[in-house]
Amino acid sequence: MWAFHCREVPLAYQNNFSEEQVQIAQESVQASQILGPKLANSIGTFATGKLNEAAALKLKADTTDNPEEAAQLNKKAAQLEANWGESGALRTLAHGLASGLTDASLESAIGGIVATLAANGLGDLQDQLAGVLQEAGINKDLSQSLAGLASATSTAAIGKCSGW
Repeated sequence: MWAFHCREVPLAYQNNFSEEQVQIAQESVQASQILGPKLANSIGTFATGKLNEAAALKLKADTTDNPEEAAQLNKKAAQLEANWGESGALRTLAHGLASGLTDASLESAIGGIVATLAANGLGDLQDQLAGVLQEAGINKDLSQSLAGLASATSTAAIGKCSGW
């Protein structure tokens, strides 16, 4: 004989609905919608400040009579540009971390960083693909659109697959 008791009902069939969990999830989504754009804007503002600092260092290097000082100033400016330019390492890291903070997920942070790095690397590939398509007889606008779509799709796939 088979006996069936309420305690034996698999978890998948038990009612686990929790209004409190739903409320927490809704609040988390709302916070992400507010925090995400603010973080991205703050990172952009900070990066622009660093790039302005780099420009000021270059200007100072151009006006100094000391070649050693000019070289140091130009080196510092180049480092700031490498770190905080559009595809800079620190800027990329900051945006990836911001992505993770707004989603409260390490996977999201890693995905954001990897996708951003991939997008930066795919830029050259996108240009080459557009060139190949144009050589094949596809007009410039369409070839650039197709190459952009391929690049965006690749970036999204890389970002999605980079999670743990």
